[in-house]
Amino acid sequence: MTAHHKSYSPKVTTNISKKCAGIILNETNRIKHIMQNIRMLSEMTIEYSAFNLPDFLEELQDSLSVLFPDIRLQMQVEPSLTEITADRKKTLHGSE
Repeated sequence: MTAHHKSYSPKVTTNISKKCAGIILNETNRIKHIMQNIRMLSEMTIEYSAFNLPDFLEELQDSLSVLFPDIRLQMQVEPSLTEITADRKKTLHGSE
């Protein structure tokens, strides 16, 4: 019993090779970005502290209103929730 192999023209083989190479390149770039994000996260220092939630939300609302003056932001928070523990700097300003 012999195996039948379909043979492709050199042009078709080249197109398939280019598509495969493109897929490999895209996936390699995707993995590279994932690894960069993992590296960035592993180097991040988190400094937890307790802070006043209403003050924080007011500061956040003020910052957002400067960035997005046409958007009216409303927040509702449980009145008894007055203090939280988090990295305040990263919470408000991202990963500075």
